[in-house]
Amino acid sequence: MKKLMLICIGLCAHLASIAMIDNAHFWRATRFFGEPRYEEAWLSSIDISTAGGSTSSSRNTCGKTTALLNLYGPHNFQKIGEGVPNKDPNNLLDTIVINLAAQPSSGNFGRMIYDGTYSIVDTTCMLTQNFFHGFFAQIQIPIRSMELSCIKRCDLSSIGGQHPNQTNVWWQAFLTNFDAILKRYCLEVSSFNRTSLGDTAVIIGWTKNHEETEVLDFIDLTVKTGILAPTGHIKDIHNPFDLATGYDGHWGVPVVFNTAFGLYEWLNIGAHLSALMFLDKKQTVPIKTNSQQNGFIKLARTQSDIQHGTVWHAGAYAKADHVAHGLSFLGGYSFARQDRSYIKPCRTDIFDTAIINSDETLHGFTMHTVHFGLEYDFTKQESMFGPRIGISYDMQIGGTRIFKTSMIGGQLGIDISWHI
Repeated sequence: MKKLMLICIGLCAHLASIAMIDNAHFWRATRFFGEPRYEEAWLSSIDISTAGGSTSSSRNTCGKTTALLNLYGPHNFQKIGEGVPNKDPNNLLDTIVINLAAQPSSGNFGRMIYDGTYSIVDTTCMLTQNFFHGFFAQIQIPIRSMELSCIKRCDLSSIGGQHPNQTNVWWQAFLTNFDAILKRYCLEVSSFNRTSLGDTAVIIGWTKNHEETEVLDFIDLTVKTGILAPTGHIKDIHNPFDLATGYDGHWGVPVVFNTAFGLYEWLNIGAHLSALMFLDKKQTVPIKTNSQQNGFIKLARTQSDIQHGTVWHAGAYAKADHVAHGLSFLGGYSFARQDRSYIKPCRTDIFDTAIINSDETLHGFTMHTVHFGLEYDFTKQESMFGPRIGISYDMQIGGTRIFKTSMIGGQLGIDISWHI
């Protein structure tokens, strides 16, 4: 009976949320990191998790709440053309950009804040198959519906008094011809609404459930690694506010450690640590050409070698396990961080690498998230099938350079024990 009870506890141990690999992104709260895998040989699991959220605000580089698209600070359009090659002084649009840059710099002249509304529905399907001696394999397929709408801008230039200000003739000419200037450089600011795959993970792992303890109920450890394949939508470089649904075409290598121990036959305490490292990639990307430029919108782009910053994720949780028949409660916290990325342009004779890498959009992000879960396990004794259901809330409570998108969702899963 004790062995069967431990099996039931283990089968639903990861119920609160799928242990997702493609997890930390700046545009939504980090999802719960999951619990150690149960060791039973040939155990099969199918999990589906769906969560959604929306926001009209973000956190900037200082962690302060700001407009959604102002997470990197205001755009400096006065200097948008500085350093951009092949401008034509005989072209009216380029003349406007050139003359605007030549105006005296004063306060917030030429600066704009962008705002908008972002929403996401994030669905993940995961198949997990145990083998023998604790080894298992997983495949994780995320599907994301993302929308960015209601994009608007606010001119920060002074209304009167100091000069130049909003009445400046070249600033007014720039605003009047803004869309045409962007079009000349093959850019268009537009909203989007798409459903696409995220990045697909193929994982191998090893797990151990140690139950021969005198003080603790059990000690569990799971280690896994694999490949994160870039099956997600890659950012459209012609739309400055477009978002990738994965890691923008980079192959990734995750390394994950999960551990947990049990107390009092009902309390589980666990911890998580993971790193997601990326392979370098050559691609054409927008770049800064002047140290004073800022924000999403850049006129220049070039083929470059991209070193994508490693994503780190650490957390801990406590779970009241099966405290009322199959009902369990979970609470946890996690911290996610992406290291800064680096760009090395292929044409270093034209573009300054130091200026390019001063771009705030390359500086990565940090995120603090609190996780809550409620689950119910329907597993019956001597049953081959263990269905389960749960709800979760991932509440973002702090960070830098992130959208303030908390997530609420639900999970369905079933474990199939071939040894019953």
